[in-house]
Amino acid sequence: MEQTKKNILLIALTALSIGLVGCSSKKTNSSGYVPPTVDRSGDDGSGVSVGTPPNDSDWGAMGYLDISSNSAYQEFSGRSVEDVRNERIYIKLAEVVDGGEFYYEGEVRLAYDYDEMSNPWGSNPGQVTTHYAHPRFEALPYSDEELDENPNHLNEPIQGIRFNKFYNKNGKQFFVGFFEEPDFYDFYGHGEPGWDSTKKAGAVMIIIDDLDDSGFSGSVWFKNYKYTYAVKPTHTRCWDITYPNSPYNCRDFEVNGDVRPDLDNTPNEYTKLGEFYGLDVEQGFEN
Repeated sequence: MEQTKKNILLIALTALSIGLVGCSSKKTNSSGYVPPTVDRSGDDGSGVSVGTPPNDSDWGAMGYLDISSNSAYQEFSGRSVEDVRNERIYIKLAEVVDGGEFYYEGEVRLAYDYDEMSNPWGSNPGQVTTHYAHPRFEALPYSDEELDENPNHLNEPIQGIRFNKFYNKNGKQFFVGFFEEPDFYDFYGHGEPGWDSTKKAGAVMIIIDDLDDSGFSGSVWFKNYKYTYAVKPTHTRCWDITYPNSPYNCRDFEVNGDVRPDLDNTPNEYTKLGEFYGLDVEQGFEN
């Protein structure tokens, strides 16, 4: 069975190499607290690294990321820093088989370095500090507990990752994956250790659709949640929120109310952050 799964992955990757297609949010609690807007200048909650790069040895396959524009970076990060450098993308996925179909769970990280100048009226005016930001996004099947507590139509664990798979359009293979910032906006957990409203405000989507001399390449897109006082539905992935005007709806490629990248593989609802290249997809898909 293990060999069969690897063979299927190899077939998909081979087809991919032969001919491929080309959050901010605010809300309040009973005390009137309103979290700040999105700020991805820190990390994924494991501690902001200043002066020392984080250990990326367990982050999966790395690719090099070219950010499309400074305005896209500012919207994504919530900062106006212009000297962003050393941008990377890390992909760490695992295969999940359900009903003969192959889906992928796991995480995506977007890492970058930037310099920040200290307050000119502070004790060290003009001092420059190097920061290393590495926001993390994940996609996981629903747990039994989540399904038990979810009041809507979800009834299978695989529904949490059912859009993360290889697609075919006009005979060409490509991969699409949706990922959401984990553990964001624990509305009733404000003040609890580890709760941070400033770095958990949206989703990213990756599209792997090309092969160059250095490895596989593709694009990364993001969608920040809208400014709102509404609470995100508990135990619900943002791509399972179908109400079109919901501030937490992060779906795309919608055709007749369903997500169909095989029919419409040009993102309409996400903003392009950049393009990546040099990614070892086989390594990234076997974690």
